Amino acid sequence: MSQPSPAALVPPRPNLGPEPWPEVGGSATAWIALGMITALAVWYLAWRALRGRRPGSAVAADSAAEEPAAADPFVALARSAREALALQLGPAWQARTTEEIALDSGLIGLLGKDDHGRLLQLLQRA
Repeated sequence: MSQPSPAALVPPRPNLGPEPWPEVGGSATAWIALGMITALAVWYLAWRALRGRRPGSAVAADSAAEEPAAADPFVALARSAREALALQLGPAWQARTTEEIALDSGLIGLLGKDDHGRLLQLLQRA
């Protein structure tokens, strides 16, 4: 007894290919996420700005220490002259005293006698 061969299976409908993904509304989700990130960034920047203005903070203490010096123009000019010397001749010049600057013959040769004298007057006045 031989069994008859099974008939070919036919799907109930024709194969239309892969179905598209369902629409989830990704653009609305992206806008909400972008808004939350922006709000968080604004909050963080405001927090950092307010934290730096507290009276006990190091930033407020540094700015308060510089205010009297900035009120005197000679002190500000002397400070900028010392910074210029340090930029041109090295950082050790920032730490030199006025007397050490006065005795340095290399600086006299670099600036000239008149400019060196004016620099010393400025430093002594400040």
